[in-house]
Amino acid sequence: MIRETTNIGLYLKISLLGINPFSLAADPSKFIALSRFFNSPSVTIGLEWAKSLYYKAKALGYKVTLDVPHNGWSWHMHISGSNGKLSNLHIQITKAAYDFLKTIIK
Repeated sequence: MIRETTNIGLYLKISLLGINPFSLAADPSKFIALSRFFNSPSVTIGLEWAKSLYYKAKALGYKVTLDVPHNGWSWHMHISGSNGKLSNLHIQITKAAYDFLKTIIK
């Protein structure tokens, strides 16, 4: 429960400041650390953050797939490496973000 509260707190603070954290992650380890922090069904990111996350993940060589609501998650994306080690990394996104990303993810 503490982790979920922390995730929501960070999300609200950086949202209010207008900062898109995914655009700041310059290397793969920082990107994954940041993504793991948002790996919570209590946080849903919007379209602009989702687009930034997708393009940064692709630039760093990660695979991004979309998934529909299940097991307490709403619309979300999975991020994984070519070796599959990130299989439990979910980022919950809005339906608008899901619909947009669905048009570019084949």
